Parts: sequence; C-alpha cells; structure tokens
Amino acid sequence: MTPSGTRGRTSLTSVRCERCGFTSEAFHRREVPAVLRACAGQWRTILDDPHLSRQKTGPLGWSPLEYGCHARDMCVLFHRRLITMLRLPPVRRVRETGRARGKAELLTRYSEEDPRQVAPELGWAAESLACRFETFTSADWGGRDPRSGAPGLSVELCTEHFIHDLVHDLSEVARLKAP
Repeated sequence: MTPSGTRGRTSLTSVRCERCGFTSEAFHRREVPAVLRACAGQWRTILDDPHLSRQKTGPLGWSPLEYGCHARDMCVLFHRRLITMLRLPPVRRVRETGRARGKAELLTRYSEEDPRQVAPELGWAAESLACRFETFTSADWGGRDPRSGAPGLSVELCTEHFIHDLVHDLSEVARLKAP
C-alpha cells in the first residue's frame, strides 16, 4: 500500500506501502491470527522495555507508548466492527480495559498510560481477535458492514487495512528507535 496524506495513513485501494513494506499481494487471510499474535509479541517487547521513550516523534507525533495504546485500541475496535459486520454474538469475557471513551479523550490520554498495563491489554485484545479469526468461514471474509454504503468494503478488505495499520505502526516505532 502506498502512503497517502501527510500522516502516514493509507488508501484502501493502494497496493504497496513504501514506508513499511506491507503489500496487498502478500496479505493472506489464513495468516491473520499468526500476524496478530506476532504483532502483540513485538509490542510486548517494546512496551516492556525499561528505557521506553515517551518522546513524541514520527509522522503522527506519537511516542512508542502512544503507538502501543493505539494498536491496543485498534484491536478492540476492529473486533467490535467485525461483530457488527457479521452480526456475530459478542465475545464473552473480553477484557476491553475501559477504553470506550470518546476518541479525543483517548488520544489525549495515551501518554499518561502505564506501558506495563498496556502490554497485556494489547495481548488480550489481539488474542481475542485472533481467536475470532480462527473461526471464520469463507463466507465470513466476504461479509459487508450493514451500516456502510460502500459495496467493496468487505471483511477481507477491512482486515487487510487493519493488519497494515498494525504492521505500519510497528515499523514507525522501529524507525523512531533507529539511530
């Protein structure tokens, strides 16, 4: 996928992201649970680092902690979106960490969160979502959001975009840590 705009975000119709290396061609839905778990493991390593920087840098002006909070919340919110798109029953006992505040409040408080709490929350959110994906049928991947008028917005396309965001944010943090 190719970055668009000034904030490192991507278009759903793009093919390759020059910034993080993610490509639509390399996206395979059967690998989504493993990618989620791998990303969560990488985030745990970042967030457990005693020298974790809270310095705001990068294209979004976020610190590694803030990127980690964003990744956690993306997992929770994407899971909710899948439930809506596929009209699935909610997951029991999902630890959602009370992050259901308004978007503006979320973004202003990321820097105040404890990375030792964010790491396991991100792990739980990613694992819950990975388990959901493991139950998917072929029909589930073609599901559409009943609230959206966009005919091409399938579960598969939304998932591709979501996975790209997770991979992209990890690459941004790696770029921040590079000398």
